[in-house]
Amino acid sequence: MRGGFPESLLAPTDDLSFEWRRSFIRSYTERDLPLLGLSAEPMLIRRFWQMLAGNNAGIWQSEKYANSLNVHHATVKRYADFLEHAYLIDRLYPWFPNVSKRLVKSPKVYQSDTGLLHTFLNINFLDDLLGSASLGASWEAFAIRQIKTALQGRLECYFYRTHQGAECDLVLVSGTQPLAGIEIKFGATPAISKGFYTAIADLKTPNNYVLISEGASFQLKENLWVVSLADFLNDHLPKLR
Repeated sequence: MRGGFPESLLAPTDDLSFEWRRSFIRSYTERDLPLLGLSAEPMLIRRFWQMLAGNNAGIWQSEKYANSLNVHHATVKRYADFLEHAYLIDRLYPWFPNVSKRLVKSPKVYQSDTGLLHTFLNINFLDDLLGSASLGASWEAFAIRQIKTALQGRLECYFYRTHQGAECDLVLVSGTQPLAGIEIKFGATPAISKGFYTAIADLKTPNNYVLISEGASFQLKENLWVVSLADFLNDHLPKLR
């Protein structure tokens, strides 16, 4: 809910945490990003950052952002590069296996810190988040960030999506070999989509997981487990080679 910045996470109250994050966003856009060399109006960058938060876990659409900001699409790409280099957003790129499918080829964009995400969405309390349409994408961003951090570059991270509806939130790859396909769901009783089954059949991944936020882990079928994020990080991820 509060993200990972110590001042936000350890604040005495939710209100103080929220105010710290609002001040961080303001100071970063007005002071820090210009010091890093981003020559753009702070309000324009804030608006762009907020647009990305509103489309968290969505596919990158440079023309859409460029038209909304009334700038060239190369300019919004430069803005995104700055935000990524400042560790404020993550871009997850698609995996292109050798299959005869029409594939989505643009990256997905995530907010690196879910606390800042919730601030942009004006979500201050956990109950509000649990009732929000943004909950699933927030959890997806959080889970992917934890996995990438735990991997320390040992495996590459991608996503997989076809225009026919097959989709895998996260594909862990060693070299040219996909090792694991991962669907990310909030809650303890996930509904697994047909598109995920199609995706892991396309990818031929030997290990597949549905990551949940809470609840007991269990094997659903051969090479497919339903596991909590904590169990995946502690028990399953170290075994992937």
